[in-house]
Amino acid sequence: LDARLLVPTGALLAEGIQWNARDARLWWTDIHGRLLLSCDADGGDLRSLALEERLTAFAFRETRHEEREDAILAAFASGLFALDPRTGARRRLTTFEPDLTGTRMNDGRCDPSGAFVVGGMDEVDFKPISRLIRYDGVVETPLVTGIAVTNALAFSPDGRLMYLADSPTRTIWRYVRDPETGALGTREVFATVGDDEGVPDGACLDAEGGLWSARYGGGAVQRYLPDGTADIRIAVPA
Repeated sequence: LDARLLVPTGALLAEGIQWNARDARLWWTDIHGRLLLSCDADGGDLRSLALEERLTAFAFRETRHEEREDAILAAFASGLFALDPRTGARRRLTTFEPDLTGTRMNDGRCDPSGAFVVGGMDEVDFKPISRLIRYDGVVETPLVTGIAVTNALAFSPDGRLMYLADSPTRTIWRYVRDPETGALGTREVFATVGDDEGVPDGACLDAEGGLWSARYGGGAVQRYLPDGTADIRIAVPA
């Protein structure tokens, strides 16, 4: 497999790439550029929306029509908001770690039940002081504490497993998970990343249960088999 450039945006920190089947477009965020971007499947029709705060992760909410103003559940640096992807208007839902001035939200995604799971990071010293939370639209529930940089969030289709990396530790963990409540159980090491391979960043699961791990500073995407064995590795010219 070969990686190819889809669209040259010159992003400062592009993350959160996802496909929205309703509009047949790819969407992502440039965190430090404070932009929400999208394009068609071939990289054409690039659109960019300027934002008033750094957007770190997001998910599309179920809607009956495409014109709903709060169509995106958005994790901004300071907390969760309902976001209008047409205008950038937003409505605050939560405030993230107001007692910790050096942390912000980072990686997040919906779990199989539709709740949004998102974690934080310490931008100052990368200390393990942040946490991972689950938001079901009403209640915010803490799941994991003592995190330096949340990344690699992914869930098995049946909701019984969750993957999570604390990037500075170079470790991807796998948690047993209650698919009904979202509560986490036993944690085990799924994979460790060598010092010369970069650090584990974003991740997703494929239809066969393989985990694809993007390597910040490693110039590659690494696939793991469900048992944690390293499989396909794709070099990325970046």
